[in-house]
Amino acid sequence: MEGSTEKSCISCDIAEGKATCYKIYEDRYSLALLEINPADISRFLDCA
Repeated sequence: MEGSTEKSCISCDIAEGKATCYKIYEDRYSLALLEINPADISRFLDCA
């Protein structure tokens, strides 16, 4: 987008369904998903 002042936000893209992710849980208020490069096998992100 030439001349655009918008910046890409991966969290926003995931929440809007524009970026793919492995969702563990999702409801109206929160989203839990697996990290791309986790420090250990059971690590995930919870975005509330």
